[in-house]
Amino acid sequence: MRKLSVFIILISLLLFIFTGCEPMLYRLNEKDCQNITEIQLIYYENPEAAKINRQADRVIPFDFEKMQIIEIMAEEKKADFLAVLPNADFWPNDGEYDSPNGYSLRLVYDDGKFIVVSFYECTYAALFDSEGKIIKNYGLLIFGADDSNQYFITQLSH
Repeated sequence: MRKLSVFIILISLLLFIFTGCEPMLYRLNEKDCQNITEIQLIYYENPEAAKINRQADRVIPFDFEKMQIIEIMAEEKKADFLAVLPNADFWPNDGEYDSPNGYSLRLVYDDGKFIVVSFYECTYAALFDSEGKIIKNYGLLIFGADDSNQYFITQLSH
């Protein structure tokens, strides 16, 4: 009986160690999405973007000088996009970068805060205040809302 108890405790401990170490997925809730007023396809010129390997404190402020707005999502497409956005999973991962690079989505809130999501040249997702200071690093997008071609006239190839 004692061997069985020790075995169960060991298995429980191993399960905790191997599942408890993974970072939590993050999803935007529907309330968050209701406050998004504009969705932009941008190009962020930043070839110096570097991998940060889960070191969220290394995410750098957003530099508006590096951003070029390519297209603003049409109002009739925005509702469809915002309907699938709460299903998108963000995950801190070794593949995330300190800043965006290349084609990205910029989701602008009614209070001026914004989220930038990159999934073309690099993997990146973060929330900024209206001045470009980092509020929260989401890591990277691993599922959903990454096919911008169905929402914009500008067509990009992955």
